[in-house]
Amino acid sequence: MLLEGAEKGKVLEVPVANKVIRKAAQCLVDEAPALFKELGESLGPTLAAKLSASGALPSNAGAGNLDLNPYVDAKKEAAG
Repeated sequence: MLLEGAEKGKVLEVPVANKVIRKAAQCLVDEAPALFKELGESLGPTLAAKLSASGALPSNAGAGNLDLNPYVDAKKEAAG
């Protein structure tokens, strides 16, 4: 399980959805920093759209209560 309260096929409560968005954003920074940079400010909305398309967001989820600008620790330098 990615996060407590997040299960495949389950509709997430908004606070859990926000945790999933932040966790996914951080994983992207850690595993694919170039893609993170390419997505830029569209990262949060892109992750929310993916959750919505999968049916994981409740009907009350929207721009007002989803974390569309997730904070991530992007201080890691690319090895080289």
